[in-house]
Amino acid sequence: MKNIIKNNKNIPASLIKHKKATHSNYDNYPKADKEILRKALLEEQGYICAYCMNSIKNERSTTKIEHFKPQKKFPKLELEYKNLLVVCKGGEGEIEDLQHCDTKKGDDVISINPLNKNCERLVQFLADGTVFSDDPTVHVELTETLNLNVDYLVEERKTILDIVKDEIVSIKAKGTWNRKMLEKEIEKYQTKKDGKYSKYCQIIVYYLTKKLNRLN
Repeated sequence: MKNIIKNNKNIPASLIKHKKATHSNYDNYPKADKEILRKALLEEQGYICAYCMNSIKNERSTTKIEHFKPQKKFPKLELEYKNLLVVCKGGEGEIEDLQHCDTKKGDDVISINPLNKNCERLVQFLADGTVFSDDPTVHVELTETLNLNVDYLVEERKTILDIVKDEIVSIKAKGTWNRKMLEKEIEKYQTKKDGKYSKYCQIIVYYLTKKLNRLN
């Protein structure tokens, strides 16, 4: 999970106006304005899903706007910008075991929030692409509520990580590997390129940070 930094300057004017209207709610927020909102949220998130970190596009067919705290349980927050995220469809239409992210979460409330900086510290990864947490509550949320260890996500994370490992082996073979280069690689995956993060960026940051800590 990648920490998302919210900026009030990014709140669409239409959302601010709609919140002030009488009897306003998310359902009667115009579809055209929701598309403007989707774009604003995606730009903040660097075009990755707020939960699984897979790359996503500005498309209604492949993404949805998610209420971190569910509308049904927290109606007063349904138009709060800080409660809104963009996520992938998460296996929508598949059997429950193959669903993930918001599609699997539904109206459940979770404690781990991509808006909190400590989310990156709480989420850990194994070399095979499996996600876990030392915090028992967060571990259940990641692996059961969000189902982030569904097979294809694990396989894709491992593939991405293996590519980076091969790159490191290649760099080391040239004799140019050092602490400064490792820090530069970490910064690369923590930074947006052309407004986008690399898919599953945090598994790479986690792996490289562990290597850096060993050097320290």
